[in-house]
Amino acid sequence: MAGRWGSLSGRRAYALALIVLLVAGAAVVVSASMPWATAGVPLVPGSGTSTEQAWTGSQIAPMSRAAGILAIAGVAGILATGKVGRLIVGLLLVLAGATGAWASAQVIADGTMGLPGGTGAADASLTGWPWGALAGCMLVALVGAVTVRAGRAWPRLGGRFDGRRSTTAASPWDALDAGEDPTA
Repeated sequence: MAGRWGSLSGRRAYALALIVLLVAGAAVVVSASMPWATAGVPLVPGSGTSTEQAWTGSQIAPMSRAAGILAIAGVAGILATGKVGRLIVGLLLVLAGATGAWASAQVIADGTMGLPGGTGAADASLTGWPWGALAGCMLVALVGAVTVRAGRAWPRLGGRFDGRRSTTAASPWDALDAGEDPTA
């Protein structure tokens, strides 16, 4: 996929994917721990007094937070695995990012999805944190797709030590150790 954006198989793309995945995962986890919706909840049913109640993203859409945690773990998965492992990690990241984005979008579309206590839509107000989770989850899915596409060409942990064995002896002493006659 060379062209305007460059190659996805280089070390730069590898490092960028890891950094974006870590930042997106952290952004989703942070935004899921913040209040997503607030509403006035009556202290006593039927009374005119109420208190302001806030619900976090983890309470309303727990899949968003799970996607962020999986994205952070995906950084280690991409670093530590080879070709097949990266394919699996990439597919899991696409699935987690899409699921988290769907859960965040449902909250944004409904505004009161999952609010306990039967709080009505007219009473609830949404904060901006679901939008942050939506953007972060979309980035997680994007990095997962890039990993599926180009992860096989990225460097592997310890890969520089593979396949560098010499077939010839380095010195006459090594030939003697191998049981060969270096003078013949």
